[in-house]
Amino acid sequence: MQNVKELETRIVSAKRFLNAEMTACKARTAVSAFTLSEIGFFQDSIHEVERIGLRNLKDLDFIKIRRVLTSVEARMKLSAN
Repeated sequence: MQNVKELETRIVSAKRFLNAEMTACKARTAVSAFTLSEIGFFQDSIHEVERIGLRNLKDLDFIKIRRVLTSVEARMKLSAN
């Protein structure tokens, strides 16, 4: 259960960051670490996990969402936003 709680926290953080990045891209107020298509891919991956539910994920799905979150978090560290 600890892994599920940790993933929930990481997902909320990633969603918040991706929404801020999308706003920055659309408003062109800041340089974004992502393109709009990349933001869309990451958001789609997160939404799919939320739709299925973390507790219902299979092992391969856990690996996929962890990779997505790790990629988003790496860019969060580099982002000016």
